[in-house]
This record gives sequence, structure tokens and C-alpha cells, in this order.
Amino acid sequence: MDEKENLHQGHRQRLLEKFNANPDSVSTFELVEIFLFPFLPRINTNDIAHRLIKTFGSVKNIFSASAEKLMSVEGIGKSTAAAIVANAKILTHIFERYFIDSEPICYRSYGLDKQKVVDCFKSNYSESFMVFLLDKKHREITRLTFDDNLAFQVSADVPELTRAIAVNKPYAILIAHNHTSGNANPSSMDDTATAKIYMICNIHGVEFSDHVIVAGNKSFSYRGSSRLIYIEENFNIKKIFDDIDKIKE
Repeated sequence: MDEKENLHQGHRQRLLEKFNANPDSVSTFELVEIFLFPFLPRINTNDIAHRLIKTFGSVKNIFSASAEKLMSVEGIGKSTAAAIVANAKILTHIFERYFIDSEPICYRSYGLDKQKVVDCFKSNYSESFMVFLLDKKHREITRLTFDDNLAFQVSADVPELTRAIAVNKPYAILIAHNHTSGNANPSSMDDTATAKIYMICNIHGVEFSDHVIVAGNKSFSYRGSSRLIYIEENFNIKKIFDDIDKIKE
């Protein structure tokens, strides 16, 4: 490794250490410079970062630019432009998901708070299932997220849900999942999952608030329909135990 490459690597290391020690101390130019490191491993990205900011005006505009426009900046070739576009898209969706997922839910009723639940799935392009553990004021304590329709194999997730209840001691549980088909109506599998989780709540003395199904901006509430009434009447643990006692008699 020659002296120039040593200086290059040393500069990158110092900049990364500066960022890790205090991200707020890093300028916008330096942030773009760091972002470019993986795409231009042997090139000094400082000048390129300055040119990008000068051309587009902001990080947002860089991330929104097409590959063709990025290639108009000296130092940005075809492969680098394609990598910037792809990674900017990935980061944008990650941060959208982060801020949606990290906003706590307060679920008082479907009528008041359904939009909060709908917004949790705003950036979801595949089906996922969320379990919100709530306190006595129905504010979110924590949430569990299951992807790839694991909710419909809910028996496999009973231990994880039971552990979460034991650790967090929620007053209530809200469950929600999305349908990518655009149809928010529940299926028989949804009914099965709802009944099983209702029974888990029942066994642990936890209130079952609702099961909300989201499809785009449309949604369906088990609490707001007769479906939950049926489940409460037929899968109530106390009632099942009472029926067992009657058999003994």
C-alpha cells in the first residue's frame, strides 16, 4: 500500500471515528462522503460529496435524483449512480418503517384509533402480523411483529407471546395484520388465529382489545363485528372449565 492510499484510508478511518463519537458533529458534506465509501472504495469521496451537494442542494434531492442526473456529476459513473439510487430507496423505506413502527399506539377503540393501526402498515408490501401489548390506559408497552404470515401458524408462536406477557405484564392486547390483496374481510385462518390468541389472553387474565385487519386504507375490526362476540362466547376459558365441571357432575 503506497503513502497516498495510507492517507486515504487514514482519512476515512478518522471520519468514521468522528461520526461514531458524535454524529451531530459531522457536516452534510461529510455525511454524503461517508455514504459514498462503499461505492467508491479507492477514491477520495470528499470532492464528489461537495459536487453532489452543490448540484442537488440537499441530501433529500440527491436521494431523489435519477441515475442519469447523478451521472452528470464528475466522479459518478454508471455503476455508482445505480448503487446510490438503489441504496437511497432502501434507506428511505427503512426510515419510513422505523418512524411508523416506533410511534407508540394508544388504542382506546376502533372508532377513535383505527387510523393509527392502519398507519402501522403504511410501508408494508408483504403480509405481517403485529401484537401490541398495552397498559391499563391502553397505551403501547411493546409490540411483537411476525412476518411471512407466521400469525396463521400461531401455535408456533405461543411460547414467544406467553413470554412477552410474563415479562411485560400487559393489561390488554391488540392484534393487527394486513392483507395485501386489498380485501380487509377476515378469512377462516384469521378467525382461528383470533380465537387462539383470545384464549391465551383469557388464560393469563389479559384483556383482548381487538383484532384489526388492514388492507390499504380499509380496515376491519373483530371488536366492531359479531365475530368477536362469537369467539368470546365459545372460547372463554372460564366457560370451558365450567362446562368440564358439569361433565364431572
